[in-house]
Amino acid sequence: MSSVEHLSTPIGNIPIGRRIAEIMSEKGNAFSIRAFSSRIGISKDMLGRMISGERYISPSELEVIAKGLSISVNRVKQKDTVNKSNELRSLLENEKNFKRALELALELQEVAIGCSERFVILNDLGRVYYATRKYEEAHVTWTRAIGFAQTIADEYHDTEPLYKVMNNLLLSFTEIKDYVGLNATISAVKHQFERFPTRMGTLYYSAAVVAFHAQNYDEAKVKFLDALRIFENTGKSIQIGTLEHNVGYTEYKLGNFSSAKEYFERAVTTLENFDEAKIIAVKDYVKTLLKTNEKKKARMLIDESLNDLEEKLDLPTRKAQFLMLRAIVDSDITSAESVLMVENAPSNLKYLVCKFLMNHYKEIGDAENLMRYYVIAEEHCVNNSAIYDEAGLSG
Repeated sequence: MSSVEHLSTPIGNIPIGRRIAEIMSEKGNAFSIRAFSSRIGISKDMLGRMISGERYISPSELEVIAKGLSISVNRVKQKDTVNKSNELRSLLENEKNFKRALELALELQEVAIGCSERFVILNDLGRVYYATRKYEEAHVTWTRAIGFAQTIADEYHDTEPLYKVMNNLLLSFTEIKDYVGLNATISAVKHQFERFPTRMGTLYYSAAVVAFHAQNYDEAKVKFLDALRIFENTGKSIQIGTLEHNVGYTEYKLGNFSSAKEYFERAVTTLENFDEAKIIAVKDYVKTLLKTNEKKKARMLIDESLNDLEEKLDLPTRKAQFLMLRAIVDSDITSAESVLMVENAPSNLKYLVCKFLMNHYKEIGDAENLMRYYVIAEEHCVNNSAIYDEAGLSG
């Protein structure tokens, strides 16, 4: 008895029956199940069951189907392209030889058939373009890919390709600075994620992060709030608290300190059981309290946090940040100098501490210590910004 075909394709990882259905669909109405089954001598019911995966496909039946589609069995099973596809994936994962990767992607694009295979190749081709900083080409390619991803979601209720390409498009929309297009694209696909709200929330979050780093804070705030509304229904405290923190930090960057304070207060409460996330939220809460001239409360939170960092949390960067905040609140030279003693504290923070100390010694006319900290600052030299705002950058 001959073996049967009940496998998935190597490119796209879809059942062979669906692969056949996609090729039939691409070839048009003449390849409906009724018309095609009649031509190849397989009953309509049996072909339908093969395509749906309810019935195995024997090798001889697959040969008949492939012949009817005017392609080889190897093309149906993707055996003719699997080596090139694997090589392309390896090059992309290892970020090597993008010239060869581009050659492979273009060759695979020429022979691709069926929406899943076309999607995979276009998505990978876009990755090649993006890796080589050809952002317009990457964007155009991923825009083509999303059309196939939407077809896959509509026809087969598989949103994984759509989720993948949307994350890629977030990058390309940002590079070409088309935030209107990004919002329109998210709006066009969000109905596909109704059954997977956390994915939609993640897309909103990613879009917010992209907008934030582009300093488009108003847009970032809108997207963070969209994500927060979704995750509030999941009961996942770490995601909810992180988003409350993100909204607060965006409000802080916008200068809306009262609103920022409200969200930071919420975040600190929500993140009660997540030590590191909570300490970061407290740090930004303290910065906001200083902006609203609530130094007493800020000082109390600084002391509590430093106590936690000393007793149970091994987080040198956070410890250094809180010491710097205490130095700012109290104009405390000792706390500032302590930052320089924190092992593994980041150089940018140590540089800012040196600037703080240099300003102090300049004001009191102490040239010797001014020069001393100038020399130390040179060892940690980074791009300088306002000491206050940089003292507790999130992240």
